[in-house]
Amino acid sequence: MRVPGAAHDALRDGVIASSPHPLAPHMALGYIEIATGHFGRALDIENEARAALDTLGDNPHPECQLLSGLSIFEDMTGQIDQARDDAERSLQLARQLQNPTAFGQALHATAWVLQRDDPAAALAAAEQYLEQYRDGRSAMSAPGSVMALAGGLRGRIGDLIGALELLREAVTVSRDQGTRPQLAAALDWSLSPLIKIGRPEPAATFIGALTRGPLAEMGNFPDVDTARARILERLHVALGDDTTDALAARGAAMTYDEIVHYALHHLEPPDAAPD
Repeated sequence: MRVPGAAHDALRDGVIASSPHPLAPHMALGYIEIATGHFGRALDIENEARAALDTLGDNPHPECQLLSGLSIFEDMTGQIDQARDDAERSLQLARQLQNPTAFGQALHATAWVLQRDDPAAALAAAEQYLEQYRDGRSAMSAPGSVMALAGGLRGRIGDLIGALELLREAVTVSRDQGTRPQLAAALDWSLSPLIKIGRPEPAATFIGALTRGPLAEMGNFPDVDTARARILERLHVALGDDTTDALAARGAAMTYDEIVHYALHHLEPPDAAPD
């Protein structure tokens, strides 16, 4: 796999303190490992990077970048208190740096670690990120992921129309940027809002694409399998076994372009959606 190989090569000579982004290889490898289900390995890599911070001198920028990503990984693997602490520290450093990109990364981390216990605060952080992204104030990373998260949070607090609007935008941005894991996240976050708004059929089709189709292996983060299993149970109740299985098989058989087109069609808000 080319990207992990390049990141390993970048680490071969250790951390280069004079590099603009000295811990970027660790961050890239950590993301790849956690996205492919190797959660312990991801944390080991990121904690190696944390240990390397002492070699970088008085430079808050790499620490801010690292803690933004690491806090998300920690939250995914159940280290909730440490994740909260690291996200808060990254936000403090970003404000100190007055760097819009670092601030966006810290807002992403804050939104992620607050999503379970305080969805309103998490949504506020995500929408602050998106406001900055849309204003073009910086080269924001992972906009598709944050849009998907914000869409899921809107659905959780009952704003299903707002949820679909953000999730559809997340699909568009992820398609245009070629970021398949972020596209998978958008479809995963859309499953519950689609069921709540009375569209279980596309949710069942998405499940097939995510588990056995063109997006399989693209977003196997912690707890995703459990969440999909719960959704599948709801779909079997809503649609029946035969219909659910047939729709999932349809999604599994779609090409990448077909599932993107299908998602854009079925994530239209009700007042704009075609019959």
